Amino acid sequence: MDEWFKKYFSEQWVEVENNVIDFEKHEPISTSNSLHIYEERYCIDGDTYRLLYAIGDSSEPLIEKLK
Repeated sequence: MDEWFKKYFSEQWVEVENNVIDFEKHEPISTSNSLHIYEERYCIDGDTYRLLYAIGDSSEPLIEKLK
């Protein structure tokens, strides 16, 4: 099996409520998209976060933190 595939799907994320982090003050370390989802990843104070946006939807993104 492809190493990228194993790494990507073995990551464990937990949803977080964002009351503190202003992601606009930080640069994403990576961005990607598919047909339906746009993803931005950030490394902030040693923790990795990802913001998931549904393409074509203007609601707030889902925010998750890497375990």
